[in-house]
Amino acid sequence: MKRNQHTRWATLAVCAAMAQASQAALTALSYKLGEDDPGATGGSALQATTDDSGAGDKDLTRQGSGGTYSTTVPLGGSTLSGLFDGSQSFSASGSGFYSGIDYGDFSFSCDARPTGNASGFSIAMTLGKGGSGQLFFYHTGQGSTWRLHSNGIGDLVSGSSVNLGQWYHLEAKRSGTQMSFYIDGNLIGTTGSFTNTGVLGDSLSIGSGLTGGGVFEGRFQGQVDNVSVIPETSAVMLGLAGFGLALRRRR
Repeated sequence: MKRNQHTRWATLAVCAAMAQASQAALTALSYKLGEDDPGATGGSALQATTDDSGAGDKDLTRQGSGGTYSTTVPLGGSTLSGLFDGSQSFSASGSGFYSGIDYGDFSFSCDARPTGNASGFSIAMTLGKGGSGQLFFYHTGQGSTWRLHSNGIGDLVSGSSVNLGQWYHLEAKRSGTQMSFYIDGNLIGTTGSFTNTGVLGDSLSIGSGLTGGGVFEGRFQGQVDNVSVIPETSAVMLGLAGFGLALRRRR
């Protein structure tokens, strides 16, 4: 009995490790905003931020001036975040900036801690630029709501009141024709109205939006951390979870 029990738990541990490794390996773009950026320490000036996914060099350049690295971080192991004062952001764009992902089946996310609203609306992160293909998370100040938005369409999903000085984990997942918006792991809503996925890989901005004319808009005020774009692996993850569940049921 003890041997079977030990074997079962060992197998579960292997499954969990495989799931974590699979998710890490499939991260298309990842920006920790500090930990691996050259010369980054608490209070030092923002520099170019490195792509930490290991999938290739997709570093982002600081746009505007100012901003610092902050030691105010969300829970979960991060030691630095990017602190924006409404005057700067990170961005890179160009045809096929990151085309190695199926934007019909993916997720993107970030941690954001708003401290103000410098320009009427504040954007935590953006995929794509201009037109109806752009997707971003934004708010309009204390007591407003976090919104998943697409230029050319409008707010896709809204929910969860914004408290300045509080960390939020924002995530959007797209599967086929459905786009779902989560805040702190809670499903806020789902929409089928966003269809123009073809331009999402042309740009990524952290702390602002980017118009088709190259103008940065809605620059963020507060901290942003742990930005990622991930191909969805639901079938693989469910398969591992089901395998683990079957083992747990065996006595």
